[in-house]
Amino acid sequence: MIRGKGDIRTSKEVWEKQYSKGQWDYLYQLEELAHYSILVGYIQYLKPGGSILDIGCGKGILQERLAVCGYSKYVGIDISDNAIRQASCKEDDKTTFIASDATRYSPIEAFDAIVFNEVLYYFDNPLKTVERYERYLQRNGIFIVSLYVRERAAAIIERRLESLYLSLDKVKITNKSNTWVCNVFIPREKGRPVRQYWRNTSADHSAWLKQLHMATREIARLIPAGHTFILVDEDQWRDDVVRKGYNAIPFLQRDGQYWGQPPDDETAVREFERLRRAGANYIVFGWPAFWWLDYYSQFHQHLRSKFRRVLKNSRLVVFDLRL
Repeated sequence: MIRGKGDIRTSKEVWEKQYSKGQWDYLYQLEELAHYSILVGYIQYLKPGGSILDIGCGKGILQERLAVCGYSKYVGIDISDNAIRQASCKEDDKTTFIASDATRYSPIEAFDAIVFNEVLYYFDNPLKTVERYERYLQRNGIFIVSLYVRERAAAIIERRLESLYLSLDKVKITNKSNTWVCNVFIPREKGRPVRQYWRNTSADHSAWLKQLHMATREIARLIPAGHTFILVDEDQWRDDVVRKGYNAIPFLQRDGQYWGQPPDDETAVREFERLRRAGANYIVFGWPAFWWLDYYSQFHQHLRSKFRRVLKNSRLVVFDLRL
């Protein structure tokens, strides 16, 4: 398998045969409910009443779940004529199904959310497929990606996407028989911080600001003025929580600017130690980056084994680096 590419080669003829025989009807079963519910939840929370493009829509199961909550427009595309024929009975003035190859399809408009639900490992080049749809995102638009973790390519595709895009949220869903990872991504745009995305689009704007205010007060109470600290926040609210007198260093950083996520634990530990030796007295994890503590488990263990954790709540995790 070529790194970063899909590993399931399926011809159009096979898709047609499978849909004609109802081989994908199991997706309506209870075992599939959990990850569909997460997808619908993300859309309704982040893009309520928005426009949706569903890549590899099949018979339109996601559309059925979304219809209960409502949307301004839904377009589902699938390579299978049989799948689209079965889905077409659900069409109305807001809902369209199109038989097309996703690697060649060109929408005539932009969308608030583009969904890749368990489809990326079927493309020869999953990353290029996602990239070509960037132009069809509305400003502040989102990609929602669901991956079935038992597929060999899923972990590679996920890591590559996380290196190319900013992750707003990520959840792992496990039931009695299956596990999926669902992720919300936005393109990395120079000069457009993620916190601006949330302010512009979150349905819970006031709660976000309240969390920021409380985090700011907690940092002010905990860290003496004039001290340098490392701030791990995915560059989402550094300007909001840093009051005058503090020197907050983004992590990772290059020339004082946020430089994205570390590729591995070794890099995280090395860069952390470099900043600590340069004078950082604390490291602060903001809630947008809490997933780091699980994903970079060796880095987290390094912190816990060597430094005192002085705060842990729903907003902040703080370690005192003064030995």
